[in-house]
Amino acid sequence: MKKIMMFLAATFLMFGLSGQAMAYFVSGDLVQVVYSSADNYEVATDLGAFAPTTAYTGPTITLNTNPFPAAGTTVFSNSGWSNMQVSYFVYGGTSAAWTSGPAAGQLSAGAIGFQSASPAKTVLGLYANPTSAQVAVLKSNLSSYFTNMDNSGSAPGSFGGFIPAGNGEQNLAALAQGGAGYVDQYLYYYSNPGTASAGLQVADIRTFTNGTTEILPVNSTVPVPPSALLMGSGLISLLGIRRKQ
Repeated sequence: MKKIMMFLAATFLMFGLSGQAMAYFVSGDLVQVVYSSADNYEVATDLGAFAPTTAYTGPTITLNTNPFPAAGTTVFSNSGWSNMQVSYFVYGGTSAAWTSGPAAGQLSAGAIGFQSASPAKTVLGLYANPTSAQVAVLKSNLSSYFTNMDNSGSAPGSFGGFIPAGNGEQNLAALAQGGAGYVDQYLYYYSNPGTASAGLQVADIRTFTNGTTEILPVNSTVPVPPSALLMGSGLISLLGIRRKQ
C-alpha cells in the first residue's frame, strides 16, 4: 500500500492535472500547439505540469480532456490533415526548456527562444486564460506561436530560433492515411537554454486522430494487436499440420 501511495504521489507531482483549475499556460506546463497552413487560427492546449529531467519510465498517460479540433472542423474547416502541424513545448524560465522533436535527436542553438524575455514567454502570455485549458488565437497575432516561434512561417519548428534545424514540429498528414491513427514525437530536455547543447530525450509524445495525446516511456514498444497474435498462432498450427502430413 505504501508503494502504491508513493507512486501516486510521484505521478501527481509530475502531472499536476488536478491543480490546473488555478492557472493555465504557466511555466512548467506541457503546451500543445496545432495550426494549419489553410486556416487562420492556431489552437493551444495546456496538458498539465510535466517536466521530467531524465527519461520518463512510468505508465502511459492519456490526455483526452481537451482534444484539439480535427481537420475539416471548426477553426480548421478549410484544412486537411496534410495542412496541419503539431508541436509541444515546456517553458521552464531561464533554467530549463523542453521541446518536441524527432526520434533521431535534437540540438539547440542556445538562442533566445526559451530565455527570460523569450518568444516562448510571450506566447504563454497570449494564451494565459484563467478559465480554459484550450485557446484558439489568430496566427497573425503579434504574440502568437506562429508569429514568434515560427517567425510567421519562415522558420517552422525552430521555436524562435532555439532549434536551428527546425525539426520541432510534426506534420499530421499520416493521420489521414488510416493505420495506426497517430504520429509520434519525442520531448527533449535542455538544462541550460542559453547554451547550445544536445537535448536529452525524456518522453515519447503520441498525437491521435481524435485530438488526444499520450505520454509514453521513451523505450516503450508498440503492442502487437490480438488479431495479429491469433493469425500468427493459426499459421504456426497450419505449419505443424503440414509437417505431420
